[in-house]
Amino acid sequence: MSPEGDLLRTRCRSYPGLVNSTTIDWMFPWPEQALVAVANVTLRDNPNVPQDYREVIVEHMVFVHKTVCDYTVEFQLKLRRRNYVTPKHYLDFMTTYLALLVDTKHYINSQCDRLSGGFLFENIFLSIIIRL
Repeated sequence: MSPEGDLLRTRCRSYPGLVNSTTIDWMFPWPEQALVAVANVTLRDNPNVPQDYREVIVEHMVFVHKTVCDYTVEFQLKLRRRNYVTPKHYLDFMTTYLALLVDTKHYINSQCDRLSGGFLFENIFLSIIIRL
């Protein structure tokens, strides 16, 4: 539930158990320096991320997260609907990136194996024909 509007107030009056012993966790946006630090730590230990491109990838991740935050404000102004972007979304973004990186690496390796297997089959087939 959004803390704005009448819906939260109405539900709290109707169901007081919702707010008894409840903690509201306000999340403030992280500064750019924190986003860079978290991305550096997350990507530093991962063997799938090329170290030559790590800095560029970190800059891009920070740029994407900040752009989504900016578009959230524009989204709210144009469509009058709220969209919340939290630090958890940033962490999920990095986790998804790393998972996609592994999946893509496996896919490319399987395609390379398939391609090299095709060449191997062709070479074996040609050697059998030459012997005949």
